[in-house]
Amino acid sequence: MIQHLTPEAKVQVLAEWQAAKDGPRGAGGSGFPDDAIIPLCDQLNGLDGICTLQSCSGHPRTRTQRWASPGQLHVWLDEWCFVRFLLVADDIARMPLIDDVCVLFGRWDDARAVVSIFFLGADKGAHVLARAIQDIYLLFSVLSRGNDESAG
Repeated sequence: MIQHLTPEAKVQVLAEWQAAKDGPRGAGGSGFPDDAIIPLCDQLNGLDGICTLQSCSGHPRTRTQRWASPGQLHVWLDEWCFVRFLLVADDIARMPLIDDVCVLFGRWDDARAVVSIFFLGADKGAHVLARAIQDIYLLFSVLSRGNDESAG
């Protein structure tokens, strides 16, 4: 059985997120919060039924990093948002700044279904990252229960 996000689980994950943001900083991809993606994560975490688990703004190829990597976002959804996400996942995958959309299913003691989105980000430049952040936030704000007038 899939374990969807609950209000209690969100409180716990957000406490861990806040501790990570308050902790030491380092290069993205090294387990430290990625400064460029923190605003998006904070916005998404403010939406009902949505919680970020892992994120990266992407990294351009440099002299010290020989490869570019796209942005990535792992999001845990409550059941209501997850069902809504599944209905539009194919459309999301076709958005111009989205590389890939999938659902990761945990096993054994982690039965979460986590939405994973790869997107064009800092690897393509700051202006592309800014647009991707705007599009991703808009997408999830529409999926959020808080955006539905019939939600109770």
